[in-house]
Amino acid sequence: MLAILFDVDDTLYDQMIPFENAYQECFGSQYQMCIDKLYPVYRKHSDEIYDASQNGEVSIETMYIYRIKKAMADFGIIISEDTALKFQEIYAENQKEIYISEQMKSILNYCKMNIVKMGVISNGPSAHQRRKIAKLGVGEWISEEHIFISADLDVSKPDIQIFNIASDSLGLKAETTYYVGDSYRNDIIGAKKAGWNAVWLDRRGHVHGENDHQPDYCVKDEGELEQVIQRIIGMHSPEALIK
Repeated sequence: MLAILFDVDDTLYDQMIPFENAYQECFGSQYQMCIDKLYPVYRKHSDEIYDASQNGEVSIETMYIYRIKKAMADFGIIISEDTALKFQEIYAENQKEIYISEQMKSILNYCKMNIVKMGVISNGPSAHQRRKIAKLGVGEWISEEHIFISADLDVSKPDIQIFNIASDSLGLKAETTYYVGDSYRNDIIGAKKAGWNAVWLDRRGHVHGENDHQPDYCVKDEGELEQVIQRIIGMHSPEALIK
């Protein structure tokens, strides 16, 4: 049976929207800053410290401070730890207002209509991620037992164990399983190492130097993702398999 699993942040919803709103609320016009450039740098620094925050080497608060301070410093702007925490507080509030776009709803509805087994694999603190999942209304398409959060499992992407846990739990076959995510390191490398097919939703135009693990599909927006999902489902339809 065809299965398509999704990441959450910057995949099921556009994470730059709450980030930009938080930046405007926290900093306003204080600095000349292009959010399109700041946000990918922020995500890069977040990835740098994420593993350490999950294994207890540093606190979650330290991660919050590190990623925005480092991102701002890369553009020559120095902010205090208090300001970094203020930004995080505002950012967290804005994340409560996240939503799934109409196009992403169309994708999920198309999968549901075609009896595709769906799931979620997400890195992050359990309560925080589940609040976002609830706010997005993911339960309309994906049942609770098909949702896998790294903090609940003590293993994070790109470790293949989290993909294997999902596979074993849902009875997936690697050759008919696709994973959709925005992070090349966490989502694409992780899924490919687990033997899955991978769809890279690269909203920000990232460049990667990895050659061993290429996505099966690379799309830049939800419109292209919808076309690819329709193609994948068409490839695995009974009519296509008979041919």
